Amino acid sequence: QVFKNGEQVSLTPEFSPSETNYTIPDITNDVTELTVNAQEENPDATYHYIYQNEEICGETISCRIPIDPTKTLQTIKVEVSPADGSTPKVYRIDFNIKKDNNANLASLTVAAPGALDSAFTADDTEYTVTGLTYENVTGPIALKFSTSDPDAKVSINGGAEQSCAVECTTNLNFDLADKNAQTITTVIKVIAEDGTTKTYAVTATRAAAIASSDPTLSSLSVTDEALSPSFTMDHTDYDIGEISYQKQSVEVVVRPNNEEAHVFVNGNEVTISGGVGRA
Repeated sequence: QVFKNGEQVSLTPEFSPSETNYTIPDITNDVTELTVNAQEENPDATYHYIYQNEEICGETISCRIPIDPTKTLQTIKVEVSPADGSTPKVYRIDFNIKKDNNANLASLTVAAPGALDSAFTADDTEYTVTGLTYENVTGPIALKFSTSDPDAKVSINGGAEQSCAVECTTNLNFDLADKNAQTITTVIKVIAEDGTTKTYAVTATRAAAIASSDPTLSSLSVTDEALSPSFTMDHTDYDIGEISYQKQSVEVVVRPNNEEAHVFVNGNEVTISGGVGRA
């Protein structure tokens, strides 16, 4: 007789003293031990229980056998030795530990300033990252997750499979130079031991830069000439006094506070390069 968690497990074929080879149904990986009971036919015989070629119990009719969690064919042998020293009879029980079909994530988080639109649950497979703006995203945003089953694998955006039993991290890398709105979708595919798959999708949108309404200059000067009064951002009228009759033109240098602003000198737009325009 074979028991797991106190319940008897059926042998195939049904036990017969003359039949020595048996199997039991696959067991799940939460089973930590099996108990094997040998019913005495000869009270003078001795019994030895061998698991994976290692003797676990000897000279007893019942043995509790710890189960190795590896997912390979496993064998328990019960060796019955007659008292007269004749050849022992070996009964063999083969079984597998059933591969897990758990393709769930155990956790999913996103680093600040982002936030998931809803609390993570293993059954919800689509999430949106909120709270991202051009102004508050200054580098990669970390997306972290782990699997429920430590033996499951994960593929990120179709990449190579990897273990995420402890934690995996992938980054949301926005183009920091691009002021337009940007969207990144991260696809996390979980592959269970038995090949079952489940796909989670995380969509993150970073809002476009807020257009500045600032029409002021941070500096204004005329090359080789002095402004009167000295430049201040809030003052708009200046004088450079008399200039040499030999000068046919003067160079006006401007620096707007808003780099996106359009600056015009005498009706002509000035090209702003490196934050500075010259006309």
